[in-house]
Amino acid sequence: LINLIVALVTLQLFKDKLSIRNQYKYIVRFGILFLSICIAYIFIQADNHIDKWNESIYKYPVIQSEQSKYQKIDLVKNNSEFRLYLNGALQFSSRDEYIYHESLVHVPLGQIDNIDNVLVLGGGEGLAIREILKYPELKQVVVVDIDPKITELSKSNHLINRLNDESLKHTKVRMVHEDAFRFLSSDTAHYSAIIVDLPDPSNEALARLYSDSFYKLCIARLAEEGILSTQATSPSLSTNAFWCIEETLQYSGFDYTYPYNAYVPSFGTWGFIMAKKSPRFKMSLREDIDMRYLEQESLQHMFYFPKNIRNRKVAVNLLDKPILLDYYLEHWRSLQGQKR
Repeated sequence: LINLIVALVTLQLFKDKLSIRNQYKYIVRFGILFLSICIAYIFIQADNHIDKWNESIYKYPVIQSEQSKYQKIDLVKNNSEFRLYLNGALQFSSRDEYIYHESLVHVPLGQIDNIDNVLVLGGGEGLAIREILKYPELKQVVVVDIDPKITELSKSNHLINRLNDESLKHTKVRMVHEDAFRFLSSDTAHYSAIIVDLPDPSNEALARLYSDSFYKLCIARLAEEGILSTQATSPSLSTNAFWCIEETLQYSGFDYTYPYNAYVPSFGTWGFIMAKKSPRFKMSLREDIDMRYLEQESLQHMFYFPKNIRNRKVAVNLLDKPILLDYYLEHWRSLQGQKR
């Protein structure tokens, strides 16, 4: 719009020096003026058009939509199910999120005899926190999420607030709105467990949160017998990305890694990786913790991967060379290629 206005002013100021005929000058002026009006109208109506576009791309009606400093936040609902999307990517469905969050939290915490304090990186919607708060000996959960809009929504929206059992309001929870990398660089505490519940590495900014440098900072913040657990994308859809995360954890100094997976209907097969500095490993869950999905009989099956997707030869994701991003985008590029 600014460019068109500049063109119109320039045409007016230098009209006597232009060699084109007068009738063409009027046509050009009219064209510029018409385009300016059209663009100005679109600018004024932008929010309405974006809202309609958002409603058209989701399966369910949008009941709340916000634009934070970092991302577009959309909450959609249909009957008894609601879903949270960030930048158009599904974060959870109320129908089956407990499968994901129980797998992310209880499998690693089952390795620890006494849980003192836990660090959660991401997870501002409070669902992983809900699971962590089930451990009675827990003293504190520190939650680091860069976007305050997410936690504000999760506290104020009755649907999410009820789903997370008001976990964000619990006295044991300390919320920090900061970049996870920056927080780890300045933090001095040690944690029984670090739960990494960050979005997929779909851009360079996110890929650095799966880098060797990031995991080295995590190691420095873990207690001696501490454990890290991270979501690690889909091992069936983004196979190389999944194994790249494990390779990077090992390269960073975690001597023992344990990849596992669970089937979440909203996402398909989803991958997780536990990482430890000590070799002690227990194939068990805490019997005193209430769980809807996990049980002892099915636990060992979570560590099995079909032959066609396991143990790929992949590179390490370095801070200055985020190969993980290329691995992650391989699948989506292949889908685009199929469409063409």
